[in-house]
Amino acid sequence: MNIEKVLEANPVKDWQADAKGLYNGIELSKIEQVVHNFIDSMEHARYGDSDAIMTYVQTIVEKLNGLNEEVAFIGEDERAQLLKFIDRTAYLGGLETDEEDITTPWRKW
Repeated sequence: MNIEKVLEANPVKDWQADAKGLYNGIELSKIEQVVHNFIDSMEHARYGDSDAIMTYVQTIVEKLNGLNEEVAFIGEDERAQLLKFIDRTAYLGGLETDEEDITTPWRKW
């Protein structure tokens, strides 16, 4: 997996730069930790292992669900950025699917 492309697609770095009081440091660090755990898991996944990749997708989505219930940080822009990031990361990990949105089974945001 091309980790540089994954890190480049990480939306949280943009949120940190543009926060303007929308998030406090603790909230952003929790979100960042969830995203980095997903990246770490994907880095260690065997390329094309769809079952493992979808397990990692489920994990990040469920953790983001929980954080969003606490902080309510996911608006339309954040949702679009997160979906793009998760899809791109899964694709770079070798996921092959016809699903338009791979987060649908778990996503509450």
